[in-house]
Amino acid sequence: MTYDDWITSLERLERVNDESVKKALLSEGRNENLMSILEPKLIELIKNKFTKSINEIIRTIDEMELDRNSLDLTLSEFKRKVKFVYSLIDIKEISDEQRNVLSELIKTQTTNVYNILLSKIRGADSSGVYEQTIRNNMIKWS
Repeated sequence: MTYDDWITSLERLERVNDESVKKALLSEGRNENLMSILEPKLIELIKNKFTKSINEIIRTIDEMELDRNSLDLTLSEFKRKVKFVYSLIDIKEISDEQRNVLSELIKTQTTNVYNILLSKIRGADSSGVYEQTIRNNMIKWS
């Protein structure tokens, strides 16, 4: 894959979660010549997409009426987006050190989002249904 192909792919991923582009990048072998210029771009992409996912769920939860089905759908979508972003850290142009940093960042911040949602919902959820919905949709990191 050429540098231009990489940039085109990263621009595509910035706009949408394209599984075919992700698979192509994950299957690409490590190119030491491109690694130093691609790694910062990949890190920026991952952080931007992750931040965007967090901002979307916070905004959605703030605007949402308490509706269990809507909450479940929103949390499922958040989980799907976070898992997509998390899978991008396995691109071979990202060093092991940066991969570990990104992995820890995503796991920690995702847990923080769930904790914020749980604390926010507790006051409005006397039955515990919404809290259980959040807990059921939490990402189980292996």
